Amino acid sequence: VTQRMTDRSFNACCRGDARVLVLGSLPGKRSIADQRYYAHPQNAFWPIMREGLSLDGALEYDSLIEALLDAGIALWDVVAEAQRPGSLDSRIEPSSVVFNPIDELIEGSPRLNSILLNGGKAMALFKQAGFLPVCEAHHIGVHQMPSTSPAYATMSFDKKKNIWLTALEGALSR
Repeated sequence: VTQRMTDRSFNACCRGDARVLVLGSLPGKRSIADQRYYAHPQNAFWPIMREGLSLDGALEYDSLIEALLDAGIALWDVVAEAQRPGSLDSRIEPSSVVFNPIDELIEGSPRLNSILLNGGKAMALFKQAGFLPVCEAHHIGVHQMPSTSPAYATMSFDKKKNIWLTALEGALSR
């Protein structure tokens, strides 16, 4: 019998004053190995955030996280743990999925006005977990964003960046 590896998400990067929550599905193998959100060098997330928040290109990971928190942006994943061979969201084994308590994070974040789901799988899992009614009750907008993953190559970086920055600007201005 082969041992099945369970992938686990990280703790939420969040403060009580967060206005935007960015949710991925589940960190990929590179992110899990490095214990950092969006660690794959081809992932567009950090380049988009650096540009959108006018961050220094030399900032290290911990400083990037602080800059996001200072801007009112929180990071987490919909899935707390699941079995997944490889890093592709399509390989997440549905019967193994355990969801993060996103409803609790929402309850503890009174300024939260937007949830940006990083890709279609994150949105599908978010809906499956039953979090939409909680968002509606708190008047929180839920938006599916283009995945920043290098696996989602049908959309150009510039188009992804423009969609993300427009959504962030709108949410952070509320």
